[in-house]
Amino acid sequence: MANEHDPRDGDEPVVQTRYSCNEKASEAVIRALAVAEGVSPTELDLLYESIDPEALDSLLGDPVISDEPPTKIEFGILDYLVVASSNGRIAVLEFDGQ
Repeated sequence: MANEHDPRDGDEPVVQTRYSCNEKASEAVIRALAVAEGVSPTELDLLYESIDPEALDSLLGDPVISDEPPTKIEFGILDYLVVASSNGRIAVLEFDGQ
């Protein structure tokens, strides 16, 4: 059975954004989560509890657009599933634990 929260299955993200060479992937994730929660990014200290931001930045690096499928990293934080891709896309989806 496919994961019903997989954005490839057509779930509409709560927040969708992109990061560029001027912003680390971890910073874009924090920014997107802050929008989803309706708070300032400085109010979110929880990223370290779910994933190592330096490892996320290292794995994704600067966004790369290519014909190859992007590298995707998925993790849960708060009530969301975050999907970060090496093509610069960040999607935050609602997660209900199923």
